[in-house]
Amino acid sequence: MHRIDIARSWVARVYPDAVLAVVGGSAARGVATAYSDVDIVVCGDGFVQAMWKTIREEDIIFEVWEVPIHLVPQLFAVGVAHANPTLQRIICEGVCIQETPQATRIVAEAHTDWDNGPWALSDAERDEARFRLTHVCDDVRTSTDALSCALLMADGTEQAMALWLRMHRCWVATGKQLWYDFQKAFPVHAAQLERVCIQAFAHPMHAQASWIDAIGALIAVAGGWLRDGYVAVCAEDDT
Repeated sequence: MHRIDIARSWVARVYPDAVLAVVGGSAARGVATAYSDVDIVVCGDGFVQAMWKTIREEDIIFEVWEVPIHLVPQLFAVGVAHANPTLQRIICEGVCIQETPQATRIVAEAHTDWDNGPWALSDAERDEARFRLTHVCDDVRTSTDALSCALLMADGTEQAMALWLRMHRCWVATGKQLWYDFQKAFPVHAAQLERVCIQAFAHPMHAQASWIDAIGALIAVAGGWLRDGYVAVCAEDDT
């Protein structure tokens, strides 16, 4: 049985009163393997608070995000504010396996948010991203051991992809989803970055210059490196 069908039957049995249930992740993309879990968002009236749960049934692990209906607007707003609307993404890109008339408004609002895309970065947000990336690349350039260099490169690569996506008014994500988004939206740039990163992560102490050049090509869209003259107001909890 296909994993979507398995999930549909499982949700109907475990969450029969769900207002909305959507499968996301690899199962929704049709690339799940025998080792893949099944990601499901379940929205309902019976939940007190939003919770993540992992539930094993036979040889399948269901990763469930239980979302109370009354918290949906708040979660939507937080996702938009951080340019990473996870709940809207799952609803819009996933496969709906259970839906009631009450879910119509939720689905419509998710699509509105998703289709509108994120707001443009402010000058301050852009400069902060440039400064952070410049700092990471300087640390890579002066790194003296392979592990710290590789960790810095991984961090810098994620920051650079996120900045590039934001500069092109695209939503961002974290982890592998960020890479999937970058690869889908900008396949040529992704292929170039992938070649450099494979070499850099395998031999970090011998690839600093090529990796920094690749990150520099991405950061250029935001104005390039920023070292001198950066000023930012510190929040109270940053001091």
